[in-house]
Amino acid sequence: MFKISDVVVYGAQGICRIDCIQLKEIGRQSAEYYVLKPIFNESTALFVPVDNQVLVAKMQKLLTKAQMKELVAKLPEIDVIKATDENQKREIYKSILSGNDREKLISLIKTIRLERDTRRQNNKKLNINDEQTLRKAEMLFYNEFAFVNNIEPDEARSLINI
Repeated sequence: MFKISDVVVYGAQGICRIDCIQLKEIGRQSAEYYVLKPIFNESTALFVPVDNQVLVAKMQKLLTKAQMKELVAKLPEIDVIKATDENQKREIYKSILSGNDREKLISLIKTIRLERDTRRQNNKKLNINDEQTLRKAEMLFYNEFAFVNNIEPDEARSLINI
């Protein structure tokens, strides 16, 4: 169980601080909720039912500095994603963004950047869905790296070349 002021990664929302645990009444039912405040957008609040194992499972502890350093050292070894068609690709990307596997997140970033570079060489643009997915994936990775290393996300981008 998590406690107030814990900092977690919550699926595609990114890094959040547990602001409080609040009892909310919906209809005739009342339940406890974790109230999450995204670190880089504290004007938003997310409510996660404490007893919903599926949603609580999306709340993961941040990597430690040592784990992050190890992950960054493995960057060259992380391969791109191989998808056979657009539907499969879309499902894989969606799954990676909502999960908490940082290696898969890096693989996703590498895959879309490679596609973008290939398209640019042919004077074409990346499709809008891939562009949005890339921005989201980069935000998730760089924000966690920045938070763990106590730097700004823009500085993280300049330090790490994926």
